Amino acid sequence: MNLKPKKFSLFSFALLLTLVSLLSCDSQEPMVSDESALKQTDKLQEILDIGFQRSDIQDMGDYYLAEGDIYFSKDDSGESKGVNGRKEQASTNNLVSYQERTNITVKIDGSIPSSGVDDWRNEILQAIDHWNSIADFGINLVYITSGTADITVQSDNGSLPDYVIAAAEFPSGGLAGYRVRINLDFSSNMTVSSGSKVYNMVHEFGHCVGFRHTNWASQGEPSSPYGANQIPGTPASDNSSVMNGGTALNSWAGFSTYDIIGAQNLYPRPRLYIVQGASLYGVNVSNGEWAPIGTSTWANSRVMTNVNGLLYIVQDPGLYRASAKSASWSHVGTADWSGTNIMTNQDGYLYMVQTFGLYRTVPGTGSYARVGTGDWTGSSAMTADNQSLYIVQSYGLYKVNPSTGTWVRLGTADWTGTSLLASMGGYLYAVQGAGLYRIDPNTGSYISLNTSDWTGSNLMSAHDGYLYIVQSPGLYRVNVSNGSYVTLSPSSWAGSTAMTTF
Repeated sequence: MNLKPKKFSLFSFALLLTLVSLLSCDSQEPMVSDESALKQTDKLQEILDIGFQRSDIQDMGDYYLAEGDIYFSKDDSGESKGVNGRKEQASTNNLVSYQERTNITVKIDGSIPSSGVDDWRNEILQAIDHWNSIADFGINLVYITSGTADITVQSDNGSLPDYVIAAAEFPSGGLAGYRVRINLDFSSNMTVSSGSKVYNMVHEFGHCVGFRHTNWASQGEPSSPYGANQIPGTPASDNSSVMNGGTALNSWAGFSTYDIIGAQNLYPRPRLYIVQGASLYGVNVSNGEWAPIGTSTWANSRVMTNVNGLLYIVQDPGLYRASAKSASWSHVGTADWSGTNIMTNQDGYLYMVQTFGLYRTVPGTGSYARVGTGDWTGSSAMTADNQSLYIVQSYGLYKVNPSTGTWVRLGTADWTGTSLLASMGGYLYAVQGAGLYRIDPNTGSYISLNTSDWTGSNLMSAHDGYLYIVQSPGLYRVNVSNGSYVTLSPSSWAGSTAMTTF
């Protein structure tokens, strides 16, 4: 929530499942109840037991307001549950769970006017766009106009004090805080500027996904029961942060540097992407947690790579560019790429083998040109490294100049049956039959990294010192220094057809 003026940086929270909290945003000191006027109730005692002072608590009818901006519903039965009927998941830190992050839906309730000074609709949409614009941020907000949303923005219908402009729920049960309430009569019906509306909506959505007030300590807010854990990479205070409390009259001027760092560190985007069946998934490379990205259908996709933070997918017969955050897509060019089974990227271009030809494609337009005159029929694997392409065709491993298409064979090893090829850290890695090999890209010499039988592996990608291999039904992270591996999650990846990391 946002009270009238003050400022902040980013903090996460830990919220008791039995409490639903709202952060308010005001600029003046709230009036507090005469403690003798508070009727003793079990809920009041619960609030007192977790550390709040009786003198700082107000009875607002349906809820208690503690220290001016902490909201406790008197009826926990409906407030602490996700409204879309999904089973609540355990969460030790009460952030949005991994599987819920990439498609958090937002709907504007009919109680928000569509015209006049109390129309916040355009500003709500702008706030969604601002959060979604943060690069490498794993949260994606999706605006919907029908159905049940994860977050509903509505009028407070007179429930908030005059000095509170808006209020939002913290996450609970792994779900985003499910409601933002706007005080349309804020500060005795003052006219709120468009810039302030945007600022406050960005702020409230921040609470919905788990950000505390950056200045919680100087505001006198308790760390309990939610927790106030400093996000790695951010300072203890940040006067430019949009998440500072007491800033309701501020106008939107962008996220601070540490707002962005905090968002990226609290909710890093996936680094591994897999197409399985009709769905595209983002996968946590640390533990294999996965989440569907978008709702587009990717059935029969053949290959996938990435350029400049965007995914490029061949789904017969087209080449498509998709957002790694939302999977929103566009058709790239008009060429027919049916049958393309290997693709990589190098220096901002896509390289694809289709039947006998090697082609260089411009990601922005889909325009393409054949590279050289070599016949690459039957090629089974390709990767790029250090200004060169590497292609396995039949028994040979070839180093290819991506500008001219000229090639040389690397070494004399027989690579027949090689199905997967990746590059990282100055080496090539190949799966051939049951074996995993590390190859010198200059000489073709190789060593075995075998600690397992990799027969039947169909996807491999490299990232940050590890290989990621799908060998149905498992996903494995392989240490390239010695070939040791761990299984990532118990999920089945049988039937996966494309994978990339970045």
